[in-house]
Amino acid sequence: MLGSFSETSTKLEYDDMTITTAVPGVPANISIQSETTINQVPTCTRFQIDGQGIRLYDLILDQSKCNLLGVVSQTPIIFSGAFASGSRIYNITVIDTSAAVAVLGGNSIVFTFQPIIEANNLAIYDVRFE
Repeated sequence: MLGSFSETSTKLEYDDMTITTAVPGVPANISIQSETTINQVPTCTRFQIDGQGIRLYDLILDQSKCNLLGVVSQTPIIFSGAFASGSRIYNITVIDTSAAVAVLGGNSIVFTFQPIIEANNLAIYDVRFE
């Protein structure tokens, strides 16, 4: 039996954090039971990020139980704070959503309003959709 993580809107607000599998070669399964509400806004987002040097890899992000409309509400990874520089999102599979990662300036749902996000050297690659 594999463990799974089912929280929504987990805040990653410190620099140089890594979210990955505990078992090399076996991607971590991150799924949801249903949508949730943060600051009275419904969402299925897994991670809300404001940090530099964040690394997320070897993950399966299953959004199949998200019944919300709108791409942003269904996007599992959102950089919505002031920083995303030097972060890397790679080797992930997303299920039942049309976007894997969003970088949203002007979003104040989780973090303080930031009209522009510093995203120098942000890398997103090896993303698969099912």
